[in-house]
Amino acid sequence: MSVDQHIERCYEKAVELDAMHIPYKYGGNSIAGYDCSKADSAVLIAGGLISSPLGTHELEHAMDSGIGQYMSLWVANTELLEHSLLEFDMPGHGRQWWAARTKGTLVGFFDLHGGRDYLVAAGFKP
Repeated sequence: MSVDQHIERCYEKAVELDAMHIPYKYGGNSIAGYDCSKADSAVLIAGGLISSPLGTHELEHAMDSGIGQYMSLWVANTELLEHSLLEFDMPGHGRQWWAARTKGTLVGFFDLHGGRDYLVAAGFKP
């Protein structure tokens, strides 16, 4: 089974942004710095899945919920945490986590110890 072209374009954009070493910036929405939801929005826009940058609350309802075969959007909107990130499981690359995480980090792929179990325990929903 081949990867949907929309998901393929999302992944290509994630790889492109990762290579640019863009810093995390709260409220950021450009290559000078992205926050989590705007970085995820940039990837989703490239894939044609949304049309404009969204905040964390809007992202939670922007796509079908659940685990996708090749890509999933994870969002946490709790009293203690508002955050979003993407999970890719692309052929030949395995499972990869992608996000703008926190101050002092770069937008891009990162190791997520505990994976999905960690996200669910932290209040994230796919």
